[in-house]
Amino acid sequence: PGDIATLLRLFPVLQQVDSVARAPLLEPEARDPLALRRRGFAALRMMLARIGEQRPLVLFIDDLQWSDADSMILLEDLLRPPDPPRLLLLGSFREEEIESKPFLQDLLKQAGSAGRRELRVAPLSVDESRRLAHAVLGGAHDALVDTIVTEAEGSPFLVEQLAMSALHATATTTHGVSLAEMLNGRLRHLPAGALPMLAT
Repeated sequence: PGDIATLLRLFPVLQQVDSVARAPLLEPEARDPLALRRRGFAALRMMLARIGEQRPLVLFIDDLQWSDADSMILLEDLLRPPDPPRLLLLGSFREEEIESKPFLQDLLKQAGSAGRRELRVAPLSVDESRRLAHAVLGGAHDALVDTIVTEAEGSPFLVEQLAMSALHATATTTHGVSLAEMLNGRLRHLPAGALPMLAT
């Protein structure tokens, strides 16, 4: 969009995009923060609309529960009618945060429509956890799979991390794997100076 300079004020990370970095930047005349924000939102909406016209566009926001009020205002502005950008918005958040976050409650109220739905992601079953652990281990350390599945309690992230930890452990440390052992191993391999900082 022509107002790319205002958009860059809101999202400096976009300077890493080649076409944005090469664009001529005209310094915005407005100095009012609210006016700059409105113009930046409009520029983002236009940019996403143009991308959505050319190819499928997926916008993924992880840990939506940590969003602030400005983020929610941006999302509402981005998706408001008429003619919002053509995109698939995926937002993930922790279920236990719903009660304390009114904006998540509002999002879920809108989830039952044709264009919006809620997909619950439950913990992995024991069989699913075993398959994931086997996939990461690649047949090595099969004896540790049951321990990994128990320790991970259905978390795919922990299954993967525990299995990777088992893969990189030495023969003397592969008698078992636990979350505590994995974390202690990571702590032992921190660079000099990192442990005192972490302790602080």
